[in-house]
Amino acid sequence: MTELMHKIAKYGHPVWTALEKRLAAAETGQTFPPPVFIIGAPRSGSTILYQALTNYLKVAYADNLCRAFYRDFSLGFRLSRLLYGDAAHNCYRSRFGDTRACGGHAPCECGPFWRRFLPDDHHYIPAREVDRYLKSGLKEAMEALFRQTPYPFIIKNLVLSMRLHLVHRFWPEARLIWVRREPENIVHSIMKARHSLRVPPHQWWSVKPAQYKQWLDRPEMEMVCHQVWAMEEHMEEDLRLFPETRQKVVWYGDFLDNVENTVDELGSFIGQPERRAAYRPFEKRKTTPTDTTAIQQTIRRLYP
Repeated sequence: MTELMHKIAKYGHPVWTALEKRLAAAETGQTFPPPVFIIGAPRSGSTILYQALTNYLKVAYADNLCRAFYRDFSLGFRLSRLLYGDAAHNCYRSRFGDTRACGGHAPCECGPFWRRFLPDDHHYIPAREVDRYLKSGLKEAMEALFRQTPYPFIIKNLVLSMRLHLVHRFWPEARLIWVRREPENIVHSIMKARHSLRVPPHQWWSVKPAQYKQWLDRPEMEMVCHQVWAMEEHMEEDLRLFPETRQKVVWYGDFLDNVENTVDELGSFIGQPERRAAYRPFEKRKTTPTDTTAIQQTIRRLYP
């Protein structure tokens, strides 16, 4: 998104808020399909699945234009619909989940929006803490988007993987898609990301499971192994809140080997198998095998 658009969104905020209140009033009480949440550990393949689903299928999602209007999220989505309609975004690239280089219509995690309502110093929200967020305005803000479209709304912000108690309280009918990958490959990819971004060894990067601070003084590989292990434990436990019929597990490798079938299966799962009129199919990229022996040994030592 251009700097000009961000300035328009920021400095016009009081006007946009008043305008959106009037527009949204006409949609009050309108029903909407169950929202769909993509969850998983960082570097598990969740971004490319998010990109494929939102490109192939006629579904709703928050794009980079919405992100620019994170203070007036519902208006941002309304503008996106006016500008792009049902057009495909054709974006299959990102930089560690960031798709802004693909333009305004590329699917986005919209971190600034979620941080308006939920803490950034800790990500895991257990059941006992959910009540403090019930009046945050998050539920109303998201449902203002849901009511604008007849299509299921797909949400991918991996921090929400640690907030399934909150998701369940707000949207118990939600559908969950858990993107999984072999833990050693996730750890390897996170380590590469950390080094590429020059993250210091004892600084946390990305999603923070419960009690993550206890691991900050550990060797970097051990810290990352725990990040992946703890997230998987949280997700396995908290997904029990939802009926199995509302959950799907997608293995990253299986998705890459058969994109078409995976998209068809997930389209049926969320109740929206219809594809867009025109879109660019995803083409599998060549990958180089990596030696994860040291990582596997560390995982076995930490979690025998």
